[in-house]
Amino acid sequence: MGRASRLAFEEARPGDLTCGPFRLRLARVRHSVETYAVRVEDDRGSLTYTGDSGPCRELVEPARGSGVLLAEAALGPGDEPGAPPTRWDEDHTAAAPHHLTARQAAELASLAGVGLLALTHVRPWDDAGLALVAARCPAPVLLARPEPRLTPPVEPR
Repeated sequence: MGRASRLAFEEARPGDLTCGPFRLRLARVRHSVETYAVRVEDDRGSLTYTGDSGPCRELVEPARGSGVLLAEAALGPGDEPGAPPTRWDEDHTAAAPHHLTARQAAELASLAGVGLLALTHVRPWDDAGLALVAARCPAPVLLARPEPRLTPPVEPR
């Protein structure tokens, strides 16, 4: 960010672009206001950030094979008995919900075959331990914290 004054900013739109050594892919996702998920990659690996989004098919492709998936879980653990299955085939224009549960973040990580799932936006009044339990998936799962260094245990599958 210290070099931000030297960057050129443009209006966001879906698609691929380059920023210095990084390749970025923006995908419009399911939210009440225009919002994008972003995949950032270079020769060393990739990270996909869901941004604020409910489940939608536009989240799956940018996350596919990502080394790290940084996924918001603002709706709590989401392991309620009798909860309907998540509809990953709906598009970004679908109605609420506009956020993910920890369970849905894990579903996305599983569908996309990511190397590491980092949950973010877990509400302070929600039990973070329950969110971790609900986020069962083949990838290791952790809670995002300030200043972490996220290194996937394996490069994407």
